[in-house]
Amino acid sequence: MKLNSYLLDLLTQSGRKESYIFELLDYQDNHKTYLKNCRSFKLDYSSLDSIKGKASITMTDDSQINFLTDRIKITMQIDTMGMRFLFPLGVFLMSSPSANRNGDTKELSTDVRDVQMYDKLYILYNDPVLDEHIIINGTSIDNEIARLLGTHLYNIPTSGRFTTIDKVFPVGTRKLEIINYLLDVINYHSLCVDGDGMYYAYPYIRPDERSIDIEYLSTKNNALEVQFQDELDIFNIPNIFFFTTNNADGTNYSYVYTNSNPDSPTSTVSRHMNIGSEVQTVDDCNSLDDLITKAKNYASGVTTKYRHIKINTMIMPIHGYLNCVLVQNEKYNGKTIETSWGIDSQAKSMYHNLREAVAI
Repeated sequence: MKLNSYLLDLLTQSGRKESYIFELLDYQDNHKTYLKNCRSFKLDYSSLDSIKGKASITMTDDSQINFLTDRIKITMQIDTMGMRFLFPLGVFLMSSPSANRNGDTKELSTDVRDVQMYDKLYILYNDPVLDEHIIINGTSIDNEIARLLGTHLYNIPTSGRFTTIDKVFPVGTRKLEIINYLLDVINYHSLCVDGDGMYYAYPYIRPDERSIDIEYLSTKNNALEVQFQDELDIFNIPNIFFFTTNNADGTNYSYVYTNSNPDSPTSTVSRHMNIGSEVQTVDDCNSLDDLITKAKNYASGVTTKYRHIKINTMIMPIHGYLNCVLVQNEKYNGKTIETSWGIDSQAKSMYHNLREAVAI
């Protein structure tokens, strides 16, 4: 979500008031009622996981809730400078609650429940194909993704691409695995679900080509703490990468990517030697341009050293999948990619795990 500086300034005013709306939905996401029994919640979002959004909520008993089929939509409300903003944080499926009795009471209506919840990727993560699933050469990838999603609402730009091999998934394969395979073929990121429960995906953009989504400036929006951790030994990093295809129709491509950037310490120019990677074979590739894109994305990931950064801030309900975040304070000034984040409504705090991509 791209946020302009005016709105960001409004949301970070020190006098703002925070509250949350807990809406009970049925299994088709239709409104049932608004819940008044929710005390607090924690939300953790990991862009690198199959099920990205996981939450826990503490509530008192409510006989209206069917934990096996109902869902809860959480929306954050911020009142600031005479204006009100609503930010949907997700639609969650509930697991069976555990009971924590409140004090000495014995009445079920006053029991305190801790409920674990998962975003709607949980549905596709667990939904298996009931027969061997065969995707034949020449299948429209857009149509196949739509078929697997069925009646679920989604927003995925059409690619116009077709498969180039026969692909067989054994009986029991989860639909999310098949969908993510198809998205990878067309160089899209893995399937996500937004705050309103809509599935979405879009073309993958390398970190060095990303524009800034969100800014955290210590003078403006209260970046409380910054921690750093470097990783990776770069001695054996390849600087020449080999890619080839194995398409069923016999139309195959090959591509060699060479890191010859003099500003990169691991390039052929800087190392004064060639270090080749293993040959990467791509089984389903539509064109040479597709192969080049995959090769550059792969090489970008390999020839990158990640500085891990963690910051803690006030709750900013504008985060989602792999946001590009600018962090500026007395310790650090740079563009990062956010891999995970979390909200604690009771502590009124938020953490962010970020990676700075440094070309090596």
